[in-house]
Amino acid sequence: MRRGIAVSSNLCTFCHDFDEGLDHVFFSCGYVSLLWKWHVEWSGILPEQPFSSLDLEMMLNQVNIEKKTQNLKLSLIYCTIWMIWKARNTCVFRNERRPSMAIVGDISMLTFNWIKNRSKFNALN
Repeated sequence: MRRGIAVSSNLCTFCHDFDEGLDHVFFSCGYVSLLWKWHVEWSGILPEQPFSSLDLEMMLNQVNIEKKTQNLKLSLIYCTIWMIWKARNTCVFRNERRPSMAIVGDISMLTFNWIKNRSKFNALN
């Protein structure tokens, strides 16, 4: 029983190897590790892969993000977390598990749309 809902298992929805805790689901599960590795290599925002929410917070406090690109880079991080949550819920409620690298495309597209629709740069295509 979690949050008043009967659950069959406390194991991670993605890997089924560890308890489903915040840090495991969002940062250290092998399924999401690929997303963070891509994030580090592609975006260059984070110096290394975060393995916990505390790691991410510490890295963001230490990284010098230019004011000009701050919204874009933070949006990419927020979008990554959001897409991990959506993928987890798809596994739980629809019993569908997409390849983690398919989510990379979703992250790129959603970040682009967030920036395009919420920024001064309406001419983005």
